[in-house]
Amino acid sequence: MNIWPKCSIQFLTHLQLPSPALSVVNTMSHHRITSERVPSGQGMPPWLSQAFLSVDDPGLLVVHPNEAHRQQTLQRLHDMGGHPSPQSHTTMNQLLRLLHVDFRLPVMLNDDVTNFMGLHRKCEEAAEDFAFPLLHTPGAGAWSIQKTKRLVTLYAEVAPMRSPFSWSSNPGVDVLHQLMLSLEHEEGGTLPALLPHHVLNALGETEETPFHFSTINGVILLDMAPDFSEIEQDIMMSLSVHCPLHQLIHPGSFRLGFHGAYLVDEPPCTDDTLPTWVPNHEVWDGDGASWTSEVGESRNRTITRVVLDDPEHMLDATAHIVHDVLQHQGGRVLVLDGQAHQRQRVWQQRFAQLGIFSGSSSKSVEGQPVHSALIHAAGLGLGMDAWSLPSLRTLIASTALPWPSDMFPALEHPTQPEWRPSPHLDVLTDMAQNFHVLGGPGAIGRWLGALSQAQPSLMERRPDERRQSLEETQWWLACILRSWTPLLLPEDRFLADRIQQGCSSGQPLPVPQAPSNGLAWLSETIQRLDFERLGGSDARFNRGMGDLHDVMEALVRIAESEGTEGLVGTMFIEVLRMIGQSLRIATVEPQSTDVLVLTPEDALGCEADVVVLAGLDVQSWPMKHAVVPWLDPAAQLELGMFHNDLLVRQGRHHLRHALNAGQHVWVFDTSPVEDAGPSAPLAEWLTEVRRSGAMLSMRNPPAYVPTTHHQGQGNDRCWDWRVREEGLGAWLCPLPTVQEEDEQGAFIRRTGPLPRNRRQAAGVNLQRHRTGSTKVLNPTSLVHAHEMALVSDRHRRQPASKRLAEGEHLPWSGRNRLVSMDSVNYSLLDTKQLETPSVGAPEWPHLGFRPERRLAIGVDPRPLPPYGSAPEGLAKRMGRLSNGFTRGRWSPSRLEKVLRCPRQAWAETRLEINEDESHPSEDVDNRTRGQLVHDLSVALMEAHGLEVSEETNQSPVPLHEGPLETLTMAWGETLAFLSVHATWLGRPNAVSVHRTKALLNATPDEWGLHMSGDLDLPIGGQVGAMVTADWKLKGAAPLVVEWPARQSAGSPIPIDAVREDGTKGGFDMFGYADRIDAVVLSDEQQDVLIASGVLSDEHHDTPYPLDGQPRGAQRLIVVRDLKTVNGPKVDRAGLRHARCVFEDLQLALYARAWEVAHPNDRVVGVGATEIGEQTVHYVELDEALDGIASTLMLGDVTEHLRHHFPVTEADGEGQTAFRRWMAERLKVAQRAVDAMANGHANATPGRHCSYCSLQDACDVAELGGGR
Repeated sequence: MNIWPKCSIQFLTHLQLPSPALSVVNTMSHHRITSERVPSGQGMPPWLSQAFLSVDDPGLLVVHPNEAHRQQTLQRLHDMGGHPSPQSHTTMNQLLRLLHVDFRLPVMLNDDVTNFMGLHRKCEEAAEDFAFPLLHTPGAGAWSIQKTKRLVTLYAEVAPMRSPFSWSSNPGVDVLHQLMLSLEHEEGGTLPALLPHHVLNALGETEETPFHFSTINGVILLDMAPDFSEIEQDIMMSLSVHCPLHQLIHPGSFRLGFHGAYLVDEPPCTDDTLPTWVPNHEVWDGDGASWTSEVGESRNRTITRVVLDDPEHMLDATAHIVHDVLQHQGGRVLVLDGQAHQRQRVWQQRFAQLGIFSGSSSKSVEGQPVHSALIHAAGLGLGMDAWSLPSLRTLIASTALPWPSDMFPALEHPTQPEWRPSPHLDVLTDMAQNFHVLGGPGAIGRWLGALSQAQPSLMERRPDERRQSLEETQWWLACILRSWTPLLLPEDRFLADRIQQGCSSGQPLPVPQAPSNGLAWLSETIQRLDFERLGGSDARFNRGMGDLHDVMEALVRIAESEGTEGLVGTMFIEVLRMIGQSLRIATVEPQSTDVLVLTPEDALGCEADVVVLAGLDVQSWPMKHAVVPWLDPAAQLELGMFHNDLLVRQGRHHLRHALNAGQHVWVFDTSPVEDAGPSAPLAEWLTEVRRSGAMLSMRNPPAYVPTTHHQGQGNDRCWDWRVREEGLGAWLCPLPTVQEEDEQGAFIRRTGPLPRNRRQAAGVNLQRHRTGSTKVLNPTSLVHAHEMALVSDRHRRQPASKRLAEGEHLPWSGRNRLVSMDSVNYSLLDTKQLETPSVGAPEWPHLGFRPERRLAIGVDPRPLPPYGSAPEGLAKRMGRLSNGFTRGRWSPSRLEKVLRCPRQAWAETRLEINEDESHPSEDVDNRTRGQLVHDLSVALMEAHGLEVSEETNQSPVPLHEGPLETLTMAWGETLAFLSVHATWLGRPNAVSVHRTKALLNATPDEWGLHMSGDLDLPIGGQVGAMVTADWKLKGAAPLVVEWPARQSAGSPIPIDAVREDGTKGGFDMFGYADRIDAVVLSDEQQDVLIASGVLSDEHHDTPYPLDGQPRGAQRLIVVRDLKTVNGPKVDRAGLRHARCVFEDLQLALYARAWEVAHPNDRVVGVGATEIGEQTVHYVELDEALDGIASTLMLGDVTEHLRHHFPVTEADGEGQTAFRRWMAERLKVAQRAVDAMANGHANATPGRHCSYCSLQDACDVAELGGGR
C-alpha cells in the first residue's frame, strides 16, 4: 500500500525545512514588520479607535487576540457613533480563513467527525501495512479508535513547529501527517488542522498580494500573550512581504511574560520611525516594569482585596458585587474565572436572579437530553450494566426518547392477535428478583432463559392475565434484542438470530428484521418514537426532533464518505459521542453585554468599569500543562519545546492586563485555603503588593457598595471584616450566612440583597414571628410550617407507660392524646414483653399496666385519632380532611397500613404514591426468598392433592397420610420445584454458593449432580427443615392453600365488626390466606369436645358468635400465616408469630372471614409459621381446647392471649380470651375503615418512617427516624 501520494510531498517543506517564505525573508530582509509599545490595560489604543471613527474605512485590518475583544471593540465603536465594518476586525484564526479564500485553496472540511472517521480508516489501513511499528503489530488485534484520537492530539501539539518529526521516539506523527494529506486529496478539501501549513506554502509560492490585503494599507496586530507558534511566526512574516504589519506590544520583561508575543526582535518604533500608513499619533514610550500601567493610573484605578475562606463563596460574592454595580452605579462588569466554560451553567443560574443572561451563544448537542438518552439506548447491551433492570427501566420510561405503547405494530402473534410485544415493568422486576438476573456480560441470555420458562406463580390471582404479560414481555425483549443487533457484543449476536418460543403459547415469536448497521438502527429507532410526545416537550433545554435531525445528518455524511461498515458496536457509540461534542446549536436566549464571564485568556484586551478576579485559585486556573500522549519531558526537550513556564508567563500577561482594565478591580484571595490558594501569577502579585505595602490601600470597598452591606446588623449585610494575617488588620470576607439567636433559639440566615436571600429572610421572619416586608402569596401555607412544632410539643407531652408506678395503668381515654406508639408499651421488640399479664388492670381496655416491676402491654389503640384542637388552617395539614375515602372492599394489608400511619396509607391508597423499591442487588432479594418459600409450600400442598385457592372436596388428611407416603417423597417434590423455579441455584458466584448451602445444605457441584440424576441430595437446609416441620403436623389436615376470602358467589365477605361505642359496623373484606387447616381429632378427643359443647352435629346458617355464646361446631379450624425470618436468634424465636397475633390483622380477619363463609366451622387456632434456619409452626389455641391441646400435634402452642385478654366481659358474660382477641382485632380494623371514611390522614411517626415514601415531604417523619 502506498501511503505517500506524490501530490502531498510538496507540503512537507514547512515541517522539515525552513519554509520558502522564511528563507526569502532571512536572506533578502523583505519583511515589513514594525512594532510599537502600548500600555497594558486597554485592548485597542485611542488613536486606533479614533482612526475608525474619523472615516468609515481607514484601510486597516486589525487582528484581535480573541473573539470576545473583537465583539467588544465593534460594540464600542458603534456606541461611539462609528460604523465599523466587521471585515476590518478579525482574529488569528479568522485571518487564516481569509487567506484560505484568497488563495482559492480547496474547500474547508469542517465536519470534524467525518474527517476523523476518514482519518481513522486510513490509520487502520496504514497500521496493517506496518506504518506504526511502535504502536501496532499487524495481526495482533485491531487498531483502536483511541489510538487515532491520541495520535491526533499529539499531532495538534507538535504540528505548529518547523521540525515536528525529528525526534527519536516519534510514534508516527509523520505518517499521520501524510495520511491527512491523502485524506484531503480524496475528499478534495482542506482539513482545519492543515490549513496553517497550506496557507504558509501558498504565501511562499505566490508573488501576488492576496486579494483582501491588496486593498488595505496594512495590518495592525494587537497585543497577544506569549508566544506565537513557529508556524504563526512564519505565516505573519510571509504575509508581511505582501502587506506591512504593525504590532502593538507591551513593555516589560519578555522572559517573565509581560512583554507578550512578538514577531521580530527589533526596537519598537518612535515618532520618527513610525510607518506612514499607520494613523498619525504620538508614540507612547512609557515604562512597563510595574504591574500597574499608565492606563490604570489614568483611570484612577482602585483595588479591593477580598479574602475567601472557601472558594465556593466566590460565586455568591461575585453576584453581590454585580448587583451593587448595576443597582448603584451602572456600567460594565468583567468577571474572570479560570473555569468559566465548565461553570457556565452555574454562572447563568447565579445571574439569572438578577435578570442577567450571561453565557456563550452556542452549546453542544452533547448536553441535550435527547442525545444523552440516545447514548444510553445505544449502549443498552454494553458494559457492566448491560441489559440490567435499571437500564431497561430507563429505556422504557425515557421522556427524552418517548416510545409509543406499541413499538412494533407490524408484528402479529401467531395465535393471540390481541397480544402485543410490550414491556411490563412488574414482570421485569419479578424476573430480576426471582431469577436473580443482574446486568453485565451474558445478562440478555439469562433474561431470555428466565422468560422462556416463566409461568404464573402458584399463588397468582389472575393467571391468564399473567401469562399474557409474561409472553408480551418476552416478545418485546426478543424484538429489542433483534433491533439492537448491530450494537451488540459478538457473543450476544447469536441470541438475536435464535427463534424464541412463547413461554405461554409455545408458538415461535415473530421479530423485526435486524438492522445492518448503527445508522440503520438509529433510523428505525427514530421511526418508532412517539413524535407527538417528543414534539410536545416544553423542557427548556430539550430540542427533541431538532437534535435527532442534526445527529442523523451527521451520520449520513459519515456514511456517504466512509461507508457504514464501521458503524457498529462500540465504534458507533463512540461516533455518536463525538457527534454530540462537535455539533453546536445556537442558543435563543438573550445575552447580556453588561456582564461578561470569561477566562483570563478570553478576556485579554477586554475592558470594563469593574473587573472581578473571581476564579483565579490553583484549582480554577492551574498552571499545569495538559498531558499529551507520547510527549514526555525527554521528547519535549529533544523537540525544543520544553517550556514549563509558558503557562505562567501567559498568566502574568493576562493578569497585568486585567489589573489595569477597569476603574475598580476586585481581587479574590484564597490564601487561607490550604489546598486552593491563589494561582501562581496572582500569588506573585499578592506577594509583591504585600511586600511593598500597597496592599494596605486595597482594604476599603468602593462607593457603590452600600455601607449596610458591610457594616451593621441588617439583613442586607453580605460582607464581614475578619483578620486573616497578623499585622495586616481586618479584610473584607464574604458573609454567606450568619447565625442569630432570639428568644426561640439559634437559627441560620442567608445574607445579602439578592432575591433568593430576601425570600429566605422572609421565611425566617415568618418562622420567628417577625414582621417582614414581603407579602405572603398563600397565607394558609404559613400555618403549615407550624405542624412540626405542634406535633413535637404533643409528642413530648403524650402519656407514657414508662412513667407508671406499680399498680398504675394508662386509661383508654388517653388515646386521644397519643401522637405515636413509642410512648406506650405495645410495639413488640421481644417475646418477654408478653410474659407480664395485663388482665389484672383496674379497667380494660387500657394503654398499659405495671402490675409489678415490669410493664405489661396494653390494647392496640391504633389508628390514632388526629389532633382535634387544630385551627382551621392547620387541621387539613395535620390530617383532618373534609372528604373521606371509602372502598368497596378492604384487604388486611391495606388496613394494616392505616394502623401503621394513616397519612402514609392515604398517600399510597388514595393518592397512589408509591416509591419504586425495585433495586436489584448482588444478593437474592429477601422478597424473592420469601416468595420462593411460599411457592414451595404451595407446591408441596399440590403434591398432597390440593388445588391452589380451592377447598378440597374430600375429607382432609394430614400430610403424612396423603399421596406423599414418605418424607423422602415430599423432599423430592420440593427439589423438583426448585430445579424449575430457582434457576439461580448452583451458579458459581458467591451469592448462589451461599444461598444453595443455606437452602439445601449442598454445594453448587452437588446440586449440579442432583440435576443430572447422579446424586440424591439428603434432606437438609432451610427447605429440608420446612418439609420436615410440615410432616410433623400430624394433627392438622390442610383444607386449602391461598384461600381467597370470598363467598361462594365470588363476592367479598362481610365482616361483622363492632365500633367503640357499641354500634354495629362492618365492611367487606377480600384477601388470600396462606393456609387453612382442619383439626384432626381422634375418637377420644371428639368425645371430650362433644361433651364440653365444642363439637356438635347441628347445622347453622349464621357464623359462630363473637360474643361468647356457647355453640357447637361441626369442624374446628386453624388459620396459618407463613413468614420468612432471618435466623432467628434464640431470644427472638416466636417474635414474628407474636407480632402477627398482637400487631397485625391478617390472622383475626381471615379467621372471622372463614367463620362467616363457613357457618358450621369454628376457628380455634391461629398462628404464624416462622421459616428460617429452622421452621416452627406456632399456634395460639382457644382455651376451649385446653383439655386436649397437648395431644393435638398442631405445632408449638403459645398461650399469650389468656394473659392479656380477659375471659369475662364487663357485663359478666363469659367469653374465652381467644374469642375476645378476635372481637378486639375486628374492632381495630373497623376503626381503620372509619378513619379513612372520615378523612383522617394524620401522621403517626415511628420506625416505619425510615422507609416511608413520604419521609422527604412529611415534617413529622423526623420524629420517627426518617430523613
